[in-house]
This record gives sequence, C-alpha cells and structure tokens, in this order.
Amino acid sequence: MRAGERLLVVRIAEAPAPATMAIEACPYQLDAAGAPQPVPDEPCHSVPGLPVGHEEGVLWARAASGTQNLELLRYSAASGRLRLDGVLEMTSSFQLQGAERLRTTGFGVPVVSPAVGYSRPSAVPRWRAETGTVALELLPSPDGRQPPFVGGRYFHLEHWNILYGVKVYARPSTP
Repeated sequence: MRAGERLLVVRIAEAPAPATMAIEACPYQLDAAGAPQPVPDEPCHSVPGLPVGHEEGVLWARAASGTQNLELLRYSAASGRLRLDGVLEMTSSFQLQGAERLRTTGFGVPVVSPAVGYSRPSAVPRWRAETGTVALELLPSPDGRQPPFVGGRYFHLEHWNILYGVKVYARPSTP
C-alpha cells in the first residue's frame, strides 16, 4: 500500500491474547534504483483485524467484538502507518466476502451480506468523510447471481443460469 512517500507491506501476523490474528504493517521506501527497502529506523506496527479488502491508500479489515458481533474497520495509510478511520459494528448474522479474492483481484472492497437466505442482498462499506463514519451502500443483487466483485469505480455481477453472463455497474469512487 502507498502511504505518502513510503510503501506499507501488510501481512497477517499473530496477535497477543485474546485475539489470535492481527495485521502487521512494515514501512518501506524506494531506493535510487526504484527497489523497495525497509525503513531502518521505523519498526513494523500491528493493528487489530484481518484484511478483507483494499482501495487506493485504504485497508479494510474485520475483527471480532465480543462473542456475537463483528467489526468492519477502515484504516488509511499515511506517513508510513495505518490509521484507524472508522468502525462499522455488525451482528454475527452478517458475513464479509472478499478475503479470498484479495490475492487474485487487486483492489477490491469487501462485500457484506446476510449469513443465511437464498436471495441475499449485498452491500459495500462507504466512508463518509464529512461525518467520520462507515455506512453501507446496498448493491443490486438479482436472483441466480454470485456475490458481486466490487472495485473502487465499478462492480460486476456474474450469473450462472443457463447462459453465463456478466453485468457491469458504475459507482462513484470512495473519497
């Protein structure tokens, strides 16, 4: 992730109890040849959660809050560190899709949907800078389609009925 003049290399790491996993972010800078090198006087730092999506300069993570709830966390990358911007509390009856797509699709926003039900609506988090909050944006989700793939300026739905098809929707980018 780009964090100003620096890069952050983000990985999943062990967390102190009671949590079991955390995000570790390590600052890097480009050398004269353009190769990333660790910043010598700045150690890696840890933040709670597991990555579920990322946009330009933003990392989305999920974390448990108590026994019945999940939190969707929005971190922004600035000055070589991850800074917590906002938190969205969700009950355990919702699930986040997207973590399995992080390795293959590049930028992507996590998709929130109910954990049960045949025709499940999908939503994506939106950062509201004017209020400093995270809200959910409901996406079209016709029956017979897979969960949407969501990028910063578009999302697309695949359907696997008799014929395969894809429908692409434009959406404004997150400020």
